[in-house]
Order: sequence, then structure tokens, then C-alpha cells
Amino acid sequence: MRMLLWLGLPLVPAALGAVRGIAPEHLLVLAVLAPPVGWYAAHMSLDRRVYRLYEWAARHREYRCTLSDTGLETRLPDGTSSLLLWSECEAFAETRNLFLLLPKGKGAPLWLPKRAALTGAELARIRAFLERNLRRF
Repeated sequence: MRMLLWLGLPLVPAALGAVRGIAPEHLLVLAVLAPPVGWYAAHMSLDRRVYRLYEWAARHREYRCTLSDTGLETRLPDGTSSLLLWSECEAFAETRNLFLLLPKGKGAPLWLPKRAALTGAELARIRAFLERNLRRF
């Protein structure tokens, strides 16, 4: 569906030109620029980045996250790890099933499944920790 949308974007300038009498050379420029802009919007949007993260998580079933005052460390079973500093995060969001950390720039969001918390008190402690270090999205 999204691909059809950006492929159809060149028709918008043509329709506007017919209605408003825009010069054909301007229509050509708009028709050439519309597909790349639509492609970028379709593939770099937040939901697309989240989907790529979901694909990554499907390949790496189990990983351990540790919250600290400096940031969030993620460790895979093979021993590789990464550290996301709080200063590199823009905000966090909370859904019914997970916490979503949004990094600054074009980085992929990181999610923390709520099922990882063993008790309701632990879940409240994680929520308070994130609210103390990040703003809500």
C-alpha cells in the first residue's frame, strides 16, 4: 500500500498543474522529485524503524538489558553488548506491552518488553527510572 502511495505521487503535481496552470517544466521537476521523497518517507518513518527492530529481535530471541545511571546496556547470549547512553536518547514511549526508547538522530528505537519485569513493583521502578532520565514521547 505504501509503495503504491509513493509511486502515485508524480500524479499529484500533474493534477495540480492541470487545475492551476503551472508551467510544464515546473511539473517535470515536481514529478521527478516526488517519488524519492515518498520513498524516503515510507522507508525511514518511525514505524518502519520499529519493524526493522522487530525483525532483529526475532533473530536474537533472548537478550539481557541493564539500566544504570549512565544508560542502558544490552547483552546478547553470544557475549556481544552495546551501551545506549541517556544523553543519546531523545525520549521514551510506553505501550501496553513494552517501553520504547527513541534515540536521537536516525538510530533504531530500542524496546524493553514489560514481560521482563517479574513483579508489578519492578515494572513501576523501571517506569520511574525512565521518567527520571528521559522525557515521555
